[in-house]
Amino acid sequence: MTEQKIGILCDSGANLSAEMRAEHQIEVVPLQINFSDRSYADGVDLGPDEIYSLMEKELPKSSLPKTGDIYAALDALKARGCTEILFITISSGLSGCFQLASMLAAEYSGPPVTVFDSKTLSCGEQILVLEAAKAVEEGCSMQETVDRVASLRKKTSAFMVLKTLEYLAKGGRIGKVAGTVGSLLHLCPVITVNEDGVYDTVNKTIGFGRAVDLMVQEAAKKFHGKNIAVSIVHAKNELGARAALQKLRMLCCIQQTTILPVSAVLGIHTGAGLIGMVIHEV
Repeated sequence: MTEQKIGILCDSGANLSAEMRAEHQIEVVPLQINFSDRSYADGVDLGPDEIYSLMEKELPKSSLPKTGDIYAALDALKARGCTEILFITISSGLSGCFQLASMLAAEYSGPPVTVFDSKTLSCGEQILVLEAAKAVEEGCSMQETVDRVASLRKKTSAFMVLKTLEYLAKGGRIGKVAGTVGSLLHLCPVITVNEDGVYDTVNKTIGFGRAVDLMVQEAAKKFHGKNIAVSIVHAKNELGARAALQKLRMLCCIQQTTILPVSAVLGIHTGAGLIGMVIHEV
């Protein structure tokens, strides 16, 4: 009987660092960033420090991973001896990656592929990928691994504040946030990713700074008295991200923290200045 070995695959929307990928042997397929005259593979050809200056000249569009890249990642896991593969994707409410992965998984002639819709993005997707890797390392079966990831997803909340809604609107990712009519009234919404995996408004106030404070208050209200892990993402705003984390520390029992820049492909839809936090109970 062949020993079970589960390989983990995700897209670059998960914001995995090189260290995370190497430590857990996770394969990552890059989403694409398309300008009028050229394309870049997210995290491979273009990083988070470079995208915002390019956006001043032209607003690019994001697109799905290349089919060839997905097959190459699946083959790499097969060559590593994996007998099953778990592919965790960015939210199907924000991207067609889940649909593409599901189609290719059904056609793949190698090990069976289970595709899991994270219904989130960035560090929200990241913690699910890392939980899957941990489950596999502990000897869990595919079903046990999927169950653990699904359970963590239900216990996780994501919040973010943007300096402008312009890029979300132009990229067609604004979801239910459109109802705030924020830019016209100088209102700045605190945005979450809802259970359907699309953006929604938690609350709103006037001005970016006040909105960040409001985001901290909303997070503290939801996780009051609980031990939590917090992942902070930012778009060229590390000082602001650290300040927001410090304010949250004064209100919550934070056990684990991570601070990362948001990946270039997600920065297209947020613009510079973003501060976001992904929180779950530990």
